[in-house]
Amino acid sequence: MCIRDSLMGGAVRRMLMRKVSMAWEQWQQVAAELREAADERRRKQLAMRRALMKWQLQQLSMGWNSWTAWYEAHLEQMRLLRRGAMRMLQRQLAMGWNQWRTVAAQMKAEREALERAARKFLNQKMYAAWNMWRSWADEMRRQRKAMGGAIRR
Repeated sequence: MCIRDSLMGGAVRRMLMRKVSMAWEQWQQVAAELREAADERRRKQLAMRRALMKWQLQQLSMGWNSWTAWYEAHLEQMRLLRRGAMRMLQRQLAMGWNQWRTVAAQMKAEREALERAARKFLNQKMYAAWNMWRSWADEMRRQRKAMGGAIRR
């Protein structure tokens, strides 16, 4: 009986172990499928989070660009207002500045005219020689033209 019990026990144990082994393999398969499903869910959530972040950053960037454009326009308006107010408040100063610029420009023109006259006076003989040469060159050109016409006839 001992041998029979032993054989029976071994057969029963094998059957039990087979069922445990099948259950273990089935559990591993289900766990792997659940892990894959969880990984897929995490991947989709990550993709959605990235898309949302991209959209939020895009909205934030658009808002920032809009604000900076407004701020730059605001600064320009303030600069123009300040400039106009200062011009009104310091009208006398502005008038004096404009008068000074006008007088300085006139003085510069007068100085340049005087310098030209002084150079002409100092180089009077050179100018006289230049004018004489120009007159002589003009006369030679006129005579050559007249001679050319006479020769061609």
